[in-house]
Amino acid sequence: MRWQYLEYEIYVKQKNFLKQRELAEQFVLEDNFSYFLVLKKLTPVIEWSTVIERILKSLNTNTASYYETIYPKILIHENLTEKLLTYCQEFPQRILTYTSYLEKVYPIEVNKIFTLFIYGQASQANNRQAYRNIAPYIQQLRKSCGSKAALALRQDLMNSYKHRPAFIDELSKIPL
Repeated sequence: MRWQYLEYEIYVKQKNFLKQRELAEQFVLEDNFSYFLVLKKLTPVIEWSTVIERILKSLNTNTASYYETIYPKILIHENLTEKLLTYCQEFPQRILTYTSYLEKVYPIEVNKIFTLFIYGQASQANNRQAYRNIAPYIQQLRKSCGSKAALALRQDLMNSYKHRPAFIDELSKIPL
């Protein structure tokens, strides 16, 4: 792979923009975000929408672990909040990272994703430490969606898990 970066440098010196673009796109697909910025500079504006869609489609079908890092970075950089929302709906735990990019534009959807994520965590919790670990998520929900949403969720969890006194105790400790 290192040789490809050397090849890229040769294309830079030769001012071979087409080959630079090809390799830059390949590097982006291999999780190198800095080449995304280079690719954007090398691509004519009229062609950019086609290039970005091709990259996103390729990353979206990719199962590599870096999909979780470069894909949302590109969405944020390109201000593609609708696609970022869809990404968070597919992977609810990602809402913890990307709330700030979505909460103003999609407050109802952010609340739904948070609620879904927290319910998932609650359903898997089976000891006091796991119950305690849910508190920061509810506090983040409060910061993003307001106290009313957090209070409603906490109450619903208390009703749903009324036979788990340790969970009720941990939920009651959450300052809202």
